[in-house]
Amino acid sequence: MGQRVHADVLQVRATRTAPGVFRFDVTISSPDTGWKEYANAFRVKTLDNQVLGTRILYHPHVNEQPFTRSLTGVKIPPEVRQVVVDAR
Repeated sequence: MGQRVHADVLQVRATRTAPGVFRFDVTISSPDTGWKEYANAFRVKTLDNQVLGTRILYHPHVNEQPFTRSLTGVKIPPEVRQVVVDAR
């Protein structure tokens, strides 16, 4: 897997697909340089950093910036009112 690079989450769209279950469409911009250095994942987390879901990015996106990828089946407990999405 590639090394971590600084990646920015530009946009997040959350869609409820079932009670308590969501799909996240996440647009990311990162300075991918190739296989040795690229954004390799994004995570959906609670405000206290509990990871609810992770989307692994298996390859660099050197010529596709920014890019959007989806993560489905994210279960969010009813008491959670906000989440954070980060990319790495």
